[in-house]
Amino acid sequence: MEENKFFINKNSSSIILEGKDVLTFLQRLSTNDFTNFKDVKFTTTCFLNDKGKIVDICDIYLFNDKYYLTSQSKYFGETIKYLEKYIIMDDVKIIKNELYNSDLEMFRVIENTEEELKLKNINLGQININEFTFQKYNPLELNLWKYISFGKGCYLGQEVIARLDTYQKISKQLVLLVSEENNFELSLNTDDIIDSKNNVVGKIISNVNCDKKNYYLGVVQRNGLNNDSLFTKDKIELEQVKCFNKTE
Repeated sequence: MEENKFFINKNSSSIILEGKDVLTFLQRLSTNDFTNFKDVKFTTTCFLNDKGKIVDICDIYLFNDKYYLTSQSKYFGETIKYLEKYIIMDDVKIIKNELYNSDLEMFRVIENTEEELKLKNINLGQININEFTFQKYNPLELNLWKYISFGKGCYLGQEVIARLDTYQKISKQLVLLVSEENNFELSLNTDDIIDSKNNVVGKIISNVNCDKKNYYLGVVQRNGLNNDSLFTKDKIELEQVKCFNKTE
């Protein structure tokens, strides 16, 4: 942090969680461990459905005794409905928050353009929740290991995640792909990734054009990575630049 401020992107959405049960609520519902949260004051966590598929990736901040939850999800309205659904007997209240009007003292806003942010996220393997990812992948397929505590108790979707990890059943890999083709619009006609035999082996989940190159974040079947070549459905060849692994 700089000057005790949290960095946040300008397109983030935000709510405030209030009530004496906020931490126990987050502990039982999301993937990360909130046991010592009051000491660290910041963490990133995932919310899953009962099948272990990702609903959202959220940053949680503690500032002036308020718990701020922020997200860059295109479906943040669904995140709020999800949280409301699981507030049962908990003393938790959701307050919708206009982040930049009320809390500029705690946040430093990063003024990236949408293209700059996309390119940065793709190169770092950072996931955006959009129409290609919302409730379609488990967090292990998206290389979100660092946001999952395997030592905490149960949370929604935990049994699925534990089973995938224990029995090494993770069949897909997050990859950075690049193409030299100039026709970027053609490459966006489909999110399918195919091999040289026209088998669908993965999906594109994010893409951006920069300096006459097309950059893609894809989720590809592990056995599909053994192929010499990958293509979009329109036969634009994709160079495999990087596979994102558990340590990143």
